[in-house]
Amino acid sequence: MHSFANRATALLTLAVTILAITCAAASIFDNFNSPSPIANIKVFAFVAAEYETKNHVLNHGSNLRGKEFNLTLHWHVMPKTGKVFADKIVLSGHRLP
Repeated sequence: MHSFANRATALLTLAVTILAITCAAASIFDNFNSPSPIANIKVFAFVAAEYETKNHVLNHGSNLRGKEFNLTLHWHVMPKTGKVFADKIVLSGHRLP
């Protein structure tokens, strides 16, 4: 006859195995989910200006007159459930006055 500790260990192992299988199945099926256009989402967007300076020194505005820079629009789409999507667009060829 098995002791109480052996039975408890077997029950705990079964519970952890079922939990692991459930988590793996949920993770796999989440890849097949495509968000519908009616979903509630949040969009986080920001614009970054990129320019080059000598010796990669941080420059807060001095000596930037006439320099070329790129504007980059970044956005992150955060649905209520599912994957977070991130993308960006680089707009190059701008020159500071």
